[in-house]
Amino acid sequence: MKTNHTVSGMILLFLGIYFLLQQFNISIPFAEVLFRWPSILFGLGLVFMWQGFSNKDDSSMFSGSVLTGLGILFHGSTTFEVWSLTWPYFTLVIGLAFLMKYNVRKKDGLSTGIILLLITAVGVFASQVLPLFQDTVGSFTSFWPLAFVAVGIYYLFFRKSR
Repeated sequence: MKTNHTVSGMILLFLGIYFLLQQFNISIPFAEVLFRWPSILFGLGLVFMWQGFSNKDDSSMFSGSVLTGLGILFHGSTTFEVWSLTWPYFTLVIGLAFLMKYNVRKKDGLSTGIILLLITAVGVFASQVLPLFQDTVGSFTSFWPLAFVAVGIYYLFFRKSR
């Protein structure tokens, strides 16, 4: 019961402070950056992450990590124009969220997080790594998706659940 009140209490607290400052005509520094939609994702993500750490709730930690990561990602691409929105950044956010989930209860998410981070590394560095493979292995570039298929079949049918 307490966890449901924490999130709604934090949201109401911040909204109340915001509207109170507006009524007294107090300017908020960096308001043009703080009150953009990625900040809402970031703030809600931090609240969920705090709730996940304090209550040892791995689902709140996962949700909070995804929201925080997406808030940072969208701020970096839309507000600050630091990077572009390409697919490896999304797998990075989700992979880190799985590792944060694993960090809370040491139960699930470690292998999934590592696999997603490896996929992210391949996506980010593919333009630099693939020419090296093309020169040395030649035909490997035609059949590299088979490695994903083989690992997927292994996880689905041969890996024993614990």
